[in-house]
This record gives sequence, structure tokens and C-alpha cells, in this order.
Amino acid sequence: MDNVRPIGDIIIVERLPAKERTALGIILPPIAQERPDAGIIRAVGPGKKLPKFSCSHCNKNHEEAVIPMTAKVGDTILFSKFANLPFKMNDKEYVTLREADVIGIVEDADTRTA
Repeated sequence: MDNVRPIGDIIIVERLPAKERTALGIILPPIAQERPDAGIIRAVGPGKKLPKFSCSHCNKNHEEAVIPMTAKVGDTILFSKFANLPFKMNDKEYVTLREADVIGIVEDADTRTA
């Protein structure tokens, strides 16, 4: 993902692979495998940009501001099932989503990969 730089609050995620076996060891065919709503962040934008605005409370003009991203490259995240846009690059599947569509960051060290 070195050649793609997201803009704004866009995150590019490599989806975690689907489970090929059930907890009991039954092998699932590809059509029965459910795509997980989790992945590893491969690229993040700089953050959401807020426009210039005039404040009616203090009568000042405020400059543009950027809300920095909470998630960072290498984080394993859970995301909303329907809020992503899939694409392929270099034979890998990725999804793009906004930071607001991230449900949470997985803190378990066993599931985290960079």
C-alpha cells in the first residue's frame, strides 16, 4: 500500500481471511464462509477536515482544522458490515471506509498483526 495515500478520514483495510473450519473442525466450502467484519489497517488519511467558520458566540472567524485519526496503520479493527467499498490491488482485496465506520480497535495481542 506504499503507492496509495488516502485523503481526509478515509482508511484502507486489508480484510482478515474467512474461517475455513467450524469450531468442531468441519471444513466449510468457500460459498459458506462468511466474510469477517475485521481487518488490518494498511493506510490512513490525515483526518477529517473542518472548514473555516464564523462563530456567533465569540464573533471570530476560525481557520480550517483537521481532526486527527484515532486508528493507525497496523491496528486490527472491527468495522460496519455495509459501510465499506471493496477494491483489488496487486491481487489483494482491500476495503475503504471512513473512521466513523470503525466500531473498535482490537486490543488482543494474539489477533494483532502488522
